[in-house]
Amino acid sequence: MRKKNRKDQYLVLLHVPTYEPLWRSRAMLLPTYAALIQVIEDARRREEGLPKLRRSVRLSEAIPAMDEEGLHF
Repeated sequence: MRKKNRKDQYLVLLHVPTYEPLWRSRAMLLPTYAALIQVIEDARRREEGLPKLRRSVRLSEAIPAMDEEGLHF
């Protein structure tokens, strides 16, 4: 993970013929890789001696509900 313009970025391999590694923002990787990002962040915090982040149950329930409903303007 690195920070660019105060935003977290992760190194990923794109599924293209060249398998070129590129840096992608957290926002671009969510929600598809949210669970993997959470595991990586928890491991990093553990290595640094920091406590595991407590995530709101309401928030974890709201995200799938929002995906199902979609955004209507």
